[in-house]
Amino acid sequence: MRTDWLFKLSPKWRARIVKLLFNLHPGFRSMGGRVIKVTPDLSTMVVRLPLSWRTRNALGTIYGGSLFGVTDGPHPLMLTLSLGLDIIVWDQEANIRFRRPATGTLYAHCQFSEEEK
Repeated sequence: MRTDWLFKLSPKWRARIVKLLFNLHPGFRSMGGRVIKVTPDLSTMVVRLPLSWRTRNALGTIYGGSLFGVTDGPHPLMLTLSLGLDIIVWDQEANIRFRRPATGTLYAHCQFSEEEK
């Protein structure tokens, strides 16, 4: 998707548009996740994943695929938008370690520091 028009917006509006488009993306919506905050410098994104009929597994906890899916998308997008149009970021590998079953709404804080960019 061409994103050059996004860089013509002010940082405040860029963050709002990224949040809106992310929340409208069918793949992200189908997993039950919602972006609730994007900082103007695009270095932090907060994602909410509620326990609902769409995200609940047979044991009554959040399905691991939904948990992984809502945390996998923000990082490559944030890094791509932060680095500019001439760099394409591909998420080649990821892993997750589940600490305990999720029995309520989860919040993920996805962020990059200046040193990581």
